[in-house]
Order: sequence, then structure tokens, then C-alpha cells
Amino acid sequence: LAALGYLWVGSPRWASDAAVLAATREAEVAQAASAACEAEVAQAASAAGISPEQIRAMVSRLEARLESGEGDAQAWMMLARSYRVLGDPAFVAAGWARLGAKIPQEPAVLVEWAELLVVARGGFDAESTALLERALALAPDEPKALAMGGAAAAAAGEHAKAVERWERLLAQAPAEGEFAQTLRAAIEAERQKAGLPPSGN
Repeated sequence: LAALGYLWVGSPRWASDAAVLAATREAEVAQAASAACEAEVAQAASAAGISPEQIRAMVSRLEARLESGEGDAQAWMMLARSYRVLGDPAFVAAGWARLGAKIPQEPAVLVEWAELLVVARGGFDAESTALLERALALAPDEPKALAMGGAAAAAAGEHAKAVERWERLLAQAPAEGEFAQTLRAAIEAERQKAGLPPSGN
């Protein structure tokens, strides 16, 4: 499954938006050019003079707002991205324990938090997969949800489900380019594992 990550971060159309950390009095926050690699985001924050302690302070304030019922979908997505910048699984676990049950039922937010859990835990598990399933139930053709939902299915050995989701994703993708090429190869590999004939047969 080494190439699966590319299916949701390898093409600009499906990459996470540029990581956003709120500008506050205590800390100026930069936007990274790409959030596909959290190391790049952390480097961008460092270059802007933002310390991990300042990010943690900002995250704590944002957690408090969201826990009290304040904040919109963008704030929930910002918090997930900020957790990824910090790169501390224990911090993610604590935040998930406090806030996981309060996540808005909006596809983009659910996918963002699913990705956070996958990164923090080193793979898909029941909770990240459940978030993706909820996102797809609300928005069956959401590209990133299809990409990650297919990867979750493949990781769980549900190869036919992975094929179905990635074929729906492929139908939305530009016909040419590295993303489509990678996606087609992944689909064929999953079709073989599922005992399905090659595409076009």
C-alpha cells in the first residue's frame, strides 16, 4: 500500500488546502505552499518564527472555543491541520478524546480529521474509517473522501470496495497526468486482488 498516500495528496486538485494557522496577537502564522507533507508545513512555520510552544498555545485556545460550541467548519479543519504540524500523537489523542464526539457532520471536516488520525496512528483504524464512511454517506462523490475511503478499504482487504471508490474518483480526474496514471495502476492491482477482470474486459 506504499502508493496509496499519493492518491489523496499527489495531485493539486485533491491535496489538502494550504495549511492555515490563525493569526493571533501571540503568534504570527504563515500559510505553507502545500500541506501534502506536514514536514513542509512545520518548516514554513519555523521560517516564519513560529515556535512549537506558540502553536500549542494557539491550539489550546482553539480547542477551548470548539469545546464550548463556538467555531465553524473552517476552525475544525484548522485545528486538525495544526495538530499535524505539531506532530505529537499524544497531543492528537488528547484532543480527539475531548473533541471527537463534537466534530461537525460536514464531509470536509470529517475527512480532515480522518486524515489526522491516520497520520497520528500510523494507519487506518476503526475511528478514522468511520469518519470516512460518514463523509461518503453525506457526499458520495467528494474526491478526497473517495481517495482515502478507497485506501481504507484496500488496507482492510475490501478490494472490491476500493475498486468501486477509486473508479468513481478516476471518473472525476483529468484523463492524463501522474495522478490518473497512479490511480489506474492502483485500481488494476485491487481488481486483481478482488478476483475481478482487468478494466475494459
